Amino acid sequence: MTDDRRERATTLLRETRSDPDPADASEFDTMLGADDPTLRRYGLDGLKILARRDPSVLTARVDRIAALLEDPDREVRAGASAIYAESLSGDPVLAAADVLVDLLSDSYPIVRWNALEALVEAARTDPAACEAYVEDVMAFLDADTDHVRAHAVRFLAVVSMERPEAVVPAADRLVEILLSAGDVDVGIDATVRRQAPDRGSRVDDMAERARERQRSERQAAGHAVFGIATVDPDVVRPAVDDLLALLADPDPQVRQVALDVLVPLAEDDPGAVDAHVEAIADCLDDVPMVRASASQALTAISPVASDSVASAALDHVEAIADLLDHDSPPVRASAASLLALAADRDPDAIADVRAELEALSEDDVSFVREAAADALADR
Repeated sequence: MTDDRRERATTLLRETRSDPDPADASEFDTMLGADDPTLRRYGLDGLKILARRDPSVLTARVDRIAALLEDPDREVRAGASAIYAESLSGDPVLAAADVLVDLLSDSYPIVRWNALEALVEAARTDPAACEAYVEDVMAFLDADTDHVRAHAVRFLAVVSMERPEAVVPAADRLVEILLSAGDVDVGIDATVRRQAPDRGSRVDDMAERARERQRSERQAAGHAVFGIATVDPDVVRPAVDDLLALLADPDPQVRQVALDVLVPLAEDDPGAVDAHVEAIADCLDDVPMVRASASQALTAISPVASDSVASAALDHVEAIADLLDHDSPPVRASAASLLALAADRDPDAIADVRAELEALSEDDVSFVREAAADALADR
């Protein structure tokens, strides 16, 4: 009888892969309660496929699927955790977070990896609620598999948005990941490239995907380090020279996040970075997102290096003026503040942007208006 049911389940799953029909959901649902673990796994796989057409196929059965996260069969746990990692989102994933954390120590690697990926979604749903899981996730920062490590970094980056203090114990490792920058090379013999160009192309695609994962991981690590720097700058301050070296990184998002981290460090102790005004000022000629972060970093340094920051502002008036209509109020304010320093040196330097500054003096945000008024003050 079991063989007949397996044969029927195998046929239905094959048909579902080629032509999903949500009407078959009830049959897959029945499989979830079968004594045969193979049928339970087929039930999960079938519902996962059908959910691409109709997400309610899963959400209507979320309690049954959650129960299978603790199934005695590892393949069933793998199937259930894959649904949480790849198909569910929001509150259903958050509700299962305690079970998912327990699965981080599962004997089956695929279950551990799925659980970790699902916890990233739980953190996105409620970062503060996932603070309790930081220590469990930190263990994966040293994973040999890059995509597993990347999930751990993303989890910590998301939690740091609301609970940066919880991520402080991971600071050193996160800084290491941010600073890591090595090209990914998937080797292939030149002769093979000539004889089988399609194979070479596939290898190149694999290498590019690996590079993209590395970039994403470094960017997420940077966001977490930024959060840490806002609550405990002393932990991050020893990395100042390394952060400054990242201003030459080929990835603009890494350059941006390096500058972002420098801002709270400079706000806490401007003297820690005041000798590097020129390097930061060079970023004012970079792409807009990097320029915006450079503007804020220079503003943070200016209390102890007003002369050098004023000189830098004077040399980059046009680039700074482009930030006066930035979406972020702190960026608009920092741009106006830098133009005020330039005007202290040469009042005529801002003549061409007075109209923009006057418009900014009516900004919705008070500290932006104050910065614009300072720039426009008689000198």
